Amino acid sequence: MAHAAHSSVETAARAPEAPPARPLDASRLYTNRELSWLDFNDRVLQLAEDERVPLLERLKFLAIFASNLDEFVMVRVAGLLDQVDAGIDARGPDGLSPSETIDMITRHMRELVDRQSRQFSEAICPALAAEGIRIVACDDCDERELERIDTQFENQIFPALTPLGVGPSRPFPYISNLSLSLAVWLRDPVSGTYLRVGWTDTPGPSPEGAWEELSDSFGATHADYDEIRIDPTTFKGYDAAEWEYSYSEDGVQLHAIDLGFLTGELGFALNFQTREEDWDASKRLWRTLKASFSEA
Repeated sequence: MAHAAHSSVETAARAPEAPPARPLDASRLYTNRELSWLDFNDRVLQLAEDERVPLLERLKFLAIFASNLDEFVMVRVAGLLDQVDAGIDARGPDGLSPSETIDMITRHMRELVDRQSRQFSEAICPALAAEGIRIVACDDCDERELERIDTQFENQIFPALTPLGVGPSRPFPYISNLSLSLAVWLRDPVSGTYLRVGWTDTPGPSPEGAWEELSDSFGATHADYDEIRIDPTTFKGYDAAEWEYSYSEDGVQLHAIDLGFLTGELGFALNFQTREEDWDASKRLWRTLKASFSEA
């Protein structure tokens, strides 16, 4: 009987066995760093959702959230996409491949952006309106407010606008990172006549050479292309070249002329186009546009 009691005491006093050690390379021990970053930005969004935070601070946190997310997509998501394009299947300590990480990021980002949008439209905007700060359309403005908007545009916005030409006769232009870009097409609704203006800070050495190169590629991709002329010239004292040509698009025969010129480090291009049957009548308009154009 005494022996049994002694054995029971020994059993009770014996230390519990330690659980088996987990290998430190087990993926369940680690969190994906990109998903962890999204959790951090989630906490920024939570500050914007917190009604105890002052209203304008909440608006600022929404802006910080959006700015953070822009940089995250441009840098980290872009890096993952590069890995997928290169066929790289390297897995981090979390065990996720680049494509699996992108799928999880996409699901998480959609939820976050949806929350951000709802917070701005359903909470922040009504609260701002209650304080006399409203986002309105032009139709909701009176004449005095519209005049102030026009003045601000003419004095502060218009001088900062830089036109970039987009069209079949030139490569897609460089769009500056994080800049606000507006797509505008100036076109006559009746005749279809339009003017496009483009510039580049990496021009070639010769406007004539640039047009000759573009003429070859343009002719290979457009029906009924006819190069009428490529002539060197000058424009307001700058080296320039004119490229006149015709082609058809959607069954309509078009006539176009491009004027390219160099102003030191910048290259400019004016592209004027109209229907073939309106070309003779449009020449005066083209001359007027050229004469009134200023690169400054």
